[in-house]
Amino acid sequence: MRNPCTEATYRSLVALGYRVVVGGDSAGGGLAAAVCLRLKRLGEPPARGQLLIYPGLGGDPFRCGRGNLDAPLLRARDTFTYRDAYAGGKAELLQDDPEFAPLCAPDLRGLPPAAIIAAGIDPLRQDAEDYAALLSAADVPTTYRVDPGLVHGHLRARHASPAAEQSFAAIIRALRKLTGGSFSEK
Repeated sequence: MRNPCTEATYRSLVALGYRVVVGGDSAGGGLAAAVCLRLKRLGEPPARGQLLIYPGLGGDPFRCGRGNLDAPLLRARDTFTYRDAYAGGKAELLQDDPEFAPLCAPDLRGLPPAAIIAAGIDPLRQDAEDYAALLSAADVPTTYRVDPGLVHGHLRARHASPAAEQSFAAIIRALRKLTGGSFSEK
């Protein structure tokens, strides 16, 4: 949540009485996790939930297993390029900052409930699995789903792939659960 517009938007929605679920896919999933950590650090009202879809959370993408290193749509080595671009060329300096790399957060207690969805063929799969385990260990209500056979970015294929369509349906169910059923697809 390094973007002042994101912070201002969140505050405005809360001031209007909305209970916000933050979420995103890929880097957006990492940003959503960072938003939750920043709100906690600042003592601000927490989000209602966090929906993290194949998130990048600052882990080493080479720990994901040999079959995921050169996965279609996202190769492990490419994640470093994206991190560095996001960090303005200073990713190495920010690796211990939980708002850049949520996996290194020292205390996850008190974060909002999380739904984390991972792709089975993705160098970021281990980030999702590890973060789900850390949240659960910190008593944060967490659901974790891995979609075997799907790649990073598979939601783009939800109208062409039955497996991606099923993953999308699971994401909608998770969002409904996080919102207490008040979310509509329309």
